[in-house]
Amino acid sequence: MAAANSECKTENIESVLNFFATIVSPKLLAAELKDLSVVIRLYNSERTVPLKKVTNVSTIRDIFSEKASWRQTLPEVHKLLQLYCTIPLSSATAERTFSVMRRMKTWLRSTMSSNKLNSSMFAAIHKERIDTVSSESVANEFISVMTEGEISC
Repeated sequence: MAAANSECKTENIESVLNFFATIVSPKLLAAELKDLSVVIRLYNSERTVPLKKVTNVSTIRDIFSEKASWRQTLPEVHKLLQLYCTIPLSSATAERTFSVMRRMKTWLRSTMSSNKLNSSMFAAIHKERIDTVSSESVANEFISVMTEGEISC
């Protein structure tokens, strides 16, 4: 993010990226990070509301996904962004799922079916989405479906 905001310090890139040296070339990446601020300025020149400061890696990812030419201009940065985007999938999601399952599958609930367990876990994981649903609208929809079912029988 510092490179996107023209605050790039490339001295430590090689030591940090030695682990990923087979995927990303640290020397090429250091050179490309100096040009990343140019890409941000080009992106801002096409916007009515420009970015003031890049504070999130997902912002850079969104900018790169908009134009293939930027991915081709800075291929090492693009590889690093792809690598960064895979890290949450491999660790946080799995850990959160097992954590929720441990809370949901208690001794009292050990006899619940897998369908009920999956539904309960989905509700626990996506609590913020569930909180936006009105219980009154769900009840009204249930009643209307049940009423229609009785009429058609």
